[in-house]
Amino acid sequence: MYSQNYSLNSQLKIWMITLLLMIVLIILVGGLTRLTDSGLSITTWELFVGTFPPLTNDKWIEYFDLYKAIPEYKEQNFNMTLNEFKIIFWWEWAHRQLGRLIGLTVLLPMIYFTIKNGFLILKEYSIIFFLVCFQGFIGWYMVSSGLVDRIDVSHYRLSLHLFIAFVILSIVFWKFLKLTNIKINKVNIQLNSIKFFFVLLFLQLIIGAFVSGMDAGKIYNTWPLMGSSFFPDDSMISDLFNIAVFDDHFKFYPTVAKEVFDVTGAGDTVISALGFALATNQDIDSAVYLANLAAGVVVGKIGSATTTFEELIRYDSLLNNYGCEENIKSFEEIKLITKKLKLDKKRIVFTNGCFDIVHAGHVKYLENAKKLGDILIVGINSDESVTNIKGESRPINNLADRSCIISSLKFVDYVVPFSSDTPLDLIETIKPNILVKGGDYK
Repeated sequence: MYSQNYSLNSQLKIWMITLLLMIVLIILVGGLTRLTDSGLSITTWELFVGTFPPLTNDKWIEYFDLYKAIPEYKEQNFNMTLNEFKIIFWWEWAHRQLGRLIGLTVLLPMIYFTIKNGFLILKEYSIIFFLVCFQGFIGWYMVSSGLVDRIDVSHYRLSLHLFIAFVILSIVFWKFLKLTNIKINKVNIQLNSIKFFFVLLFLQLIIGAFVSGMDAGKIYNTWPLMGSSFFPDDSMISDLFNIAVFDDHFKFYPTVAKEVFDVTGAGDTVISALGFALATNQDIDSAVYLANLAAGVVVGKIGSATTTFEELIRYDSLLNNYGCEENIKSFEEIKLITKKLKLDKKRIVFTNGCFDIVHAGHVKYLENAKKLGDILIVGINSDESVTNIKGESRPINNLADRSCIISSLKFVDYVVPFSSDTPLDLIETIKPNILVKGGDYK
């Protein structure tokens, strides 16, 4: 809407260019939210009450507990700490606040200009406000698709969300161009080639969102070729016209996060285990599960390693909670684990004890210890050292049972048995950031 009122034109241009920059910013933040897998960290819409972030530790725990209830946490991020959750939370929170700010940046000036200059302003710019509101609804519609039965949002809804963002961006830019009176400057953009270019551009945006939503970009790690050719040699051109290619009619086989010491040969292990299972007439589900198990075992070893059936059975038991040994580590294992944790800038908390008769005081003590850092490692005295400390009648529970009980607590990350009366050697091995000591409970 070009006007002979140059003052009004100037104000409207400032309004449009401000919106333009804000929309570009929210698209960038939205992309980073997607790349960091932060989009599902806030599991409720919170149209009005989500303006302020969590200000207390209890509120953070409340948000984290809500996140723990969705499949993304249960199947993919189940070992995530509260501090790690805060990182993805801030990205999603910032994305939502920018959306609210854009809504206000559209609404308030529109009301002001309408009151001052008449309903022509409302007629000209109300479409932007409508689309911004609609975009907020689509954003939640997209997020809700990832809260049940899947660990990611629907790529259809993700694509729609991105498409609408660029439609809003285009409309705002067009409104800005109209305010510059491009007709007076004799600029003609009524060219079919340019229109066709914009169609291709928006089509690329839609397909790009599909690629992101389905993690399709991870299939080939070569460029510009896809494997050994420009067109994938493991697909047919006719597949492009098969709607199932763009749908969810495939099964996701989640892997399990664990400490990785060496990935050498992991891919070969997967292929070998998969081939072995299929060759022995196992169904594809069982074959993939076996391949995942085998890879999980070998990445926990140093160098190019093999796995045995006994190791596979034991690892399967750990994953399915048939046992409680997963987080019980030896001196050698915890040394490698803590080395990696320190490289990842994790704050390690260590404490120790006999934990022969575990009661509520022990549980509360360990829970408070975990709050001091990211990773809690608990050293547990061996049966012999408990006898030396407590007397001949102790321990009441053997080392295996005591370790199992402590490792089952959700705020304990690792349990390490030690045979000496004091954990000095273990402390020197771990070199924790924080050493927590408690007292005897009478």
